[in-house]
Amino acid sequence: MKDYVLNNGLILGSVSIILLSLSYGLGVDFFLNDTWAIIKAILPYFVLIFLVIQYKKLVGGYISFKETFIVTIGITVSGAFLSTFFSIILFNFIDPDFAIQLKDVTVEKLVIQLDQLPESNPMYSVMETLIEQTQEEDIYSFSNQASALFYSLFFHIIFSAIIAAFIKKNKPLEMSE
Repeated sequence: MKDYVLNNGLILGSVSIILLSLSYGLGVDFFLNDTWAIIKAILPYFVLIFLVIQYKKLVGGYISFKETFIVTIGITVSGAFLSTFFSIILFNFIDPDFAIQLKDVTVEKLVIQLDQLPESNPMYSVMETLIEQTQEEDIYSFSNQASALFYSLFFHIIFSAIIAAFIKKNKPLEMSE
């Protein structure tokens, strides 16, 4: 199981790296495109589900919730670690100017959204605060990306449990004996 998890964590991480590299190569506007962001976020989970189903077939079609969860969380975390490592290198060493451009365009988009809100809207002050925080913070710094990886673990745990619940298949009682 350990080799399967690590090898497929590399595959999942590589898929994320390819998507990130494609986003980077096509520029800031493409990188921040909402539709692309959704695709970039969802596609690795389809790959993950495929890899877990392949593992289930590899072990004979029967797999407990616990084993499914361990395989899923292992692949997810190793893939997320790899893609975060690449992202840190990209935005902090290879092209730190791209990170600055991303931040500037993000602030511009937030300001446009703010301008569309009446000042009486309760979201107005929230948007102002968000803009200030975005301007002050180095979103793509090593520490922020490492923190994001750490906080995303909660989401990975929940998603892994959901996948495990749907993919698990216990052996029938007559086969267990």
